[in-house]
Amino acid sequence: MFFISKLSKREKTIFYITAAIAGLALMNYFIFSPTLGRLNNVEYKSLLMQNDLKEDKAILNRKVKIAGEYQQYESYLTGSGEKQFQGNISQLALESGLVLQGVTPMTLTSGDKQRSAVQVSLEGEMEQVIKFLYAVAKSEIIMSVETFHLRRKNTKESTILCDMTISQIVVQ
Repeated sequence: MFFISKLSKREKTIFYITAAIAGLALMNYFIFSPTLGRLNNVEYKSLLMQNDLKEDKAILNRKVKIAGEYQQYESYLTGSGEKQFQGNISQLALESGLVLQGVTPMTLTSGDKQRSAVQVSLEGEMEQVIKFLYAVAKSEIIMSVETFHLRRKNTKESTILCDMTISQIVVQ
């Protein structure tokens, strides 16, 4: 402080202003910037959380609609059960006017995926078989005819015997 007393009034004023500016710069660098940086970071995280909450709230508001749409396609995702699948095949055969001679459940394996299938033996006219195939294609349950064999029951009648394998397609 000894050198300050030797300075003129104008030089003392310049020295104090310079020291104040240097002190403010140091305070800004060591105190204000880190604190404001943390506040900005917290504010940014808060805005992100608010946006996430708004999106979650919008999804929750649409929960009923989403659940309804899910139920509409749930049978395609989980499968309808082997008994119900066999029952649907039998019902389609009866509606088509075919005589159901046999239904044998089986499992088809392709790679690491398994799906339920039914070996079906039918008897009837060609029109009825075509009607049955159309009903399988338009069924609520997604099904695929894997194998299909036709033969005449005897040479004097127009009745045919049909053996086919029908599998249930399940989306995973």
